[in-house]
Amino acid sequence: MSSALADTTYVKTIGNFDIFKGIDALSDEDSSFITTASDEDENFMTWRCEGETLELYVAQPKNLFDTSKKYSILMRFDDMKAFDMEFWRPSTNGKGLFTDPYVVYDITDGAIRSSRITMRNTDMLGDITTLTFNLDGLEDSLREIKCSEEFFSIYTY
Repeated sequence: MSSALADTTYVKTIGNFDIFKGIDALSDEDSSFITTASDEDENFMTWRCEGETLELYVAQPKNLFDTSKKYSILMRFDDMKAFDMEFWRPSTNGKGLFTDPYVVYDITDGAIRSSRITMRNTDMLGDITTLTFNLDGLEDSLREIKCSEEFFSIYTY
């Protein structure tokens, strides 16, 4: 995320989400993103544009993930039943996880319909981390970044 952050500018905050807009200096692709901090220390959930593609990333700077493996995350929206979401892939620095591209929209839909999401995972050292994110302002924040247009053409609220 550090390279994306260098090419972006803070625009505003909506609810719990900070909105950054930008264009990658080398590819000229959209590098905009929205991000929110967890209730716990130093963790972030970020929806970002990789060109026209919407990605979901959970940064966990105190954890370390083996970049050659995929991970499962136990997730829960509000007070609904928890479910296991597989195939999260580590970031290149091993300090966070990206969701599988095939489920970004499903997770985003559940998140928009909820006020919070709780996630639990285990890193390569066996450390278990539980994170809770307040999702206030998610829908309006997502509408601020161009790569969410396809999502909103499929899901209507």
